[in-house]
Amino acid sequence: MLGGEQKPKEYLRLLELAALNSESDVESAIRLLLTSGTRPGPEAVESLLTRTVEVPALTTSPVDLKTYDLLLTSREDLPA
Repeated sequence: MLGGEQKPKEYLRLLELAALNSESDVESAIRLLLTSGTRPGPEAVESLLTRTVEVPALTTSPVDLKTYDLLLTSREDLPA
């Protein structure tokens, strides 16, 4: 259990994390910790905020605009 003086410091640290990051991210981190049964202290919240997610490399295919060009050409052939 936290001492009476430690609780306000932790709350202020949570507010600081919200100001430096995103309020909604901090809220989500707190909810996640509470749902998992973990105490949502500033250290636990910060560890969730600083996690990096590896984004997979994206591959692209060449774009063939011939079909689109055909649509435009066929529209030009229509009577006005």
